[in-house]
Amino acid sequence: MTDSANAGELIALALKRAGTSHLFTLNGGHIWPILTGAAQHGIRIIDVRHEQSAAFAAEGWAKVTRECGVAAVTAGPGVTNSTSALAQANSGDSPMFLIGGRAPEARWGMGSLQELDHVAIVKSIAKKALTLASADEAYRAAAECMRIAVSRRTGPVFMDVPLDTFFGAADLPEATEHLTPDLGLSPDPDAIAHVARLIRAAERPAVIAGGGVWWSHAEVELAQLVETARLPLCVNGMARGMLPPGHPLFFPRARGPALGEADLILAIGVPLDFRLNFGQPPVFADDAKVVVIDVDDSRQHRAADVAIYGDLRAALAALAAAAAGTPRRATWLEKLRQAEAASRRRERKVNESDSAPIHPALLTARWVGVG
Repeated sequence: MTDSANAGELIALALKRAGTSHLFTLNGGHIWPILTGAAQHGIRIIDVRHEQSAAFAAEGWAKVTRECGVAAVTAGPGVTNSTSALAQANSGDSPMFLIGGRAPEARWGMGSLQELDHVAIVKSIAKKALTLASADEAYRAAAECMRIAVSRRTGPVFMDVPLDTFFGAADLPEATEHLTPDLGLSPDPDAIAHVARLIRAAERPAVIAGGGVWWSHAEVELAQLVETARLPLCVNGMARGMLPPGHPLFFPRARGPALGEADLILAIGVPLDFRLNFGQPPVFADDAKVVVIDVDDSRQHRAADVAIYGDLRAALAALAAAAAGTPRRATWLEKLRQAEAASRRRERKVNESDSAPIHPALLTARWVGVG
């Protein structure tokens, strides 16, 4: 390797050092430098037939691996074809880096092939959207985009690169930096102690956990908290599967009574959005105390009695330790088990029915293999 490289090779080097293993793309002339750079640095290139597929593959890769999914698409329609995946990543907190080609800066405004101001289009659905200004900034800008995507509330980042900037050369950086996500503030010990007291005093506590737990790599800490404090758990989104089926504290079919009759609700890494009626009755009990534990205060639409924002994984670990020795609450848990069993009996009746037309729930059950 020489002491200099073009911007595409520098971006690929930044991706490689940040742990990128796959690049999803549809070949296009505006992005050849990033494709040759990826091949040079051993990043596997997955070339698909439509930019929408490339972008959604990157978003899906992020969901499954919790790596930052990376896609590269050509200018103009290549970027616009990818916006649905950006919007999905934005709403689901998927860490994703979309690299777009761009018409050359030297001829901007003159009607170059597929000339379009992408940043103006995508900035409302990305954590950050920028145009690379020069080859000298290529490595640093790409590394920073990756860091932003996986920091705090994870999500999508967009950068387009003018064709003439892509082919510009700059010095190779030293391998002295590593991708270090910003996980947010450490939990306040006083707030942790306050929540632990609320848990011990509650007669009917419940936990609703969401995708923030997944993106924070905090599934072990969530299980420790639930088991240590003997808390019934309901989940949505990417938190599904964090306790195994049949776990005595997992109530996937009793969410209604668990949240609707609780006197304390811990909303952990979950947006209080339409799925939870924005934290309002009848989904949340009107008189329940609400504790929110999340990376930040976005998508929360009900005032919390206690809010802990920042490093979610550290907060759950600290709370699990602080809540040790919590009473068992056998009556409350037994009530939820009965509600869970009743719901499953109703589902079984639907699953075994031969009625016509077929019930939509039965179609779903057969499709996922639970009927």
